[in-house]
Amino acid sequence: MDHPMPSSPVVVGLAGPSGSGKSVLAEALRAHLGPACCTILPVDNYYRDLSHLSLEERGRVNFDHPDALDADRVLVDLHSLIRGESAPCPIYDFATHGPGPDHVVMNPAPLIMVEGIFALGLPNLKEIFDHRWYVDLGSGICLDRRLIRDVQSRGRSPEEVVQRFEAFVRPALLRHVEPQKHVADLVLDGALPTPDLLAIVLERLDRNQHRP
Repeated sequence: MDHPMPSSPVVVGLAGPSGSGKSVLAEALRAHLGPACCTILPVDNYYRDLSHLSLEERGRVNFDHPDALDADRVLVDLHSLIRGESAPCPIYDFATHGPGPDHVVMNPAPLIMVEGIFALGLPNLKEIFDHRWYVDLGSGICLDRRLIRDVQSRGRSPEEVVQRFEAFVRPALLRHVEPQKHVADLVLDGALPTPDLLAIVLERLDRNQHRP
């Protein structure tokens, strides 16, 4: 069934700690609604290009600080989607700490989800959102999830994961990530099963007549 594009799409900001399950929730919502109805703008793909640094030097960069992101480019691509235009989203290689040579084309949709650990904290973004959602989860569980993900898919050793978590992730969580809860209009418990979280956000969209 075709869904006509509204004159102004609904824009959702989805933030929360690394490992809280926000990406899984965003993908579940898109799968439920269909890709023609929901597109995801992953903020984590917009880290600044550090190709002028060696791999060792890139490994020492604090990627858990908002300044590591190219917020201006996020805003440009989001405005393109809001205008009903496609946008070229970079593909970030977390194993090498840098953007790859290719990109993926994001298509406009009635529902646009801006997802990332700083999605509700980047300048000039939160005023655009119709919904501000935050997935909350304790740092211990987040670390457990990061260990599994980063070792299996990002080529990191368990020692490196723990070291980066204590040096960068935990301080950023306290200083930059958790304060975003105060601007959220919906705080979700990341310990809940994904189907339960999906039901909650679908109900919120229905309540505001924002469901495609």
